[in-house]
Amino acid sequence: MISIILNVYKRPEHLAEQLKRILNQSVPVKPENIHIWYNYHDAPQIPSDMEGITNYVCNKNTKFWGRFLIPLICKTEYVALFDDDIFPEKDWFRNCLDTLRNKDTDGILGGSGIILPEKGYTRQHIKVGWNGVHSPDTVEVDLVGHAWFFRQEIAKFLWYEHPATWDNGEDIMLSFLAKKYGGIKTFVPPHPETDKSKWSASYAESMRVGNGPAASFKKKNHILQRDECVEECKSRGWPILIQKDPDIFQKDFQRTTPEVGEMPSNKRPLISANMATFPDRISFLKRAVDSILPNVDVLRVYLNNYTFIPEFLVHPKIQVVFGKEDLKAAGKLFFVPDKRTNEFYFSCDDDFTYTPEFFSRTIEYLDKNPDVFVGTHGVLINCKPGRTYSENYVKKVSAVITEKRDWEVNVLGTGLMCFNCNRHVLPVNDGILPYNFFIDSCIARYLISIGVRLVVRAHTEDEIHSLFVEHPAGYKLCSDRNILAIQRDFFNQNGVVFNKRFEEIKGQLEEKEASYENTGT
Repeated sequence: MISIILNVYKRPEHLAEQLKRILNQSVPVKPENIHIWYNYHDAPQIPSDMEGITNYVCNKNTKFWGRFLIPLICKTEYVALFDDDIFPEKDWFRNCLDTLRNKDTDGILGGSGIILPEKGYTRQHIKVGWNGVHSPDTVEVDLVGHAWFFRQEIAKFLWYEHPATWDNGEDIMLSFLAKKYGGIKTFVPPHPETDKSKWSASYAESMRVGNGPAASFKKKNHILQRDECVEECKSRGWPILIQKDPDIFQKDFQRTTPEVGEMPSNKRPLISANMATFPDRISFLKRAVDSILPNVDVLRVYLNNYTFIPEFLVHPKIQVVFGKEDLKAAGKLFFVPDKRTNEFYFSCDDDFTYTPEFFSRTIEYLDKNPDVFVGTHGVLINCKPGRTYSENYVKKVSAVITEKRDWEVNVLGTGLMCFNCNRHVLPVNDGILPYNFFIDSCIARYLISIGVRLVVRAHTEDEIHSLFVEHPAGYKLCSDRNILAIQRDFFNQNGVVFNKRFEEIKGQLEEKEASYENTGT
């Protein structure tokens, strides 16, 4: 009934466990229907001696592609392929067969599915399956990977066109070509939290092995290649889901509720944290990441000038982008959706740790005031000719000092900022950021010009912790330009925008409360 294709390359020590998992499936598998493809490697590839199994020992590294030749000669109705770090739970095959029996979900099935954004692969996508959203329902996606299950006759479509690249993207090409030539859709079968026996992979085991040193996604060009592969397939006629359903990113897909107090779980917005970093900050980046992850659905990280992915960024909730260019601080806005979506977008700096209260109180504020940009750090400035940013300060509202009231400001700190993507589209690619540093003022100028309020909400000093205080050596100016001269020129040109807002909100400064002192610094 089912032919199994396994791939062996740099992790042969895990083959025995994979075979055990497959032979223990609740849908029986015969050893004579198991095929093992051995890619060439410097170390000798030792074929399995299990009776009945067919071994293919290749003298060339065919990467991800060679194994997909085997389904063409299989005589069973179904074929299943697995990456070498995937260990299926016992009812995975039964789950797939049940899914295929429904004519509406008969297509290519997989264990880890991707719903693509309008552009590329990595900018912002939804992941469904064992390492993504755990939905109790079958979910249509653009492509699947890690574990495939489909009818044998579908295998031929992969070879109808030359790959976009031989170095990557076999999962992308299979779903693209099957849809283009066969009208075949791609799905992730149910992965219910209440019954993990149906899952395509044992989460703990597959995550442990898959995050090891042999992981292909840790190569610098891996993610960029996938971006290029997706765009190439679209240029060849791949109709991705968002083209048919522009609101697909607003669907719930049964996301797991984050640990942020009493957050609504029914159709609630996606909670994202978005960060840019560079190698000099790695000494405290992990602490920032660890503090964020329990409180969000996804953490997106833009790596400036990195040549590797730090081990602690390998996590199912984390999306990493190697910067094609050094965006510096502006990298945390790289992931801003280019259309309205059901999302709370936190832009976070890499030199803070964040508490659950920071996230829950910010979202609570946005629930009540959905049209503002809100944070816990900002300044009121009154611009004078020839002055720099700090020389224009009238009042700084600091994140590390308790504030018992809200302050409206005319520059909001983007490292502790959040906004509702269902109310605002921030056109970061349309010239509102003339510099990739000094972004707080650039964003504020744009938002003030369209009438958006910037608010530093009431907060306590312990909602965040500054790591910069502990590691001042981790800070450096991210440009060799004359930043002070750039600031003076910027405020000379745009001072009227900031001053108009200052005149509207300066009444706050007249409130006579001893706890609010106008320090001017």
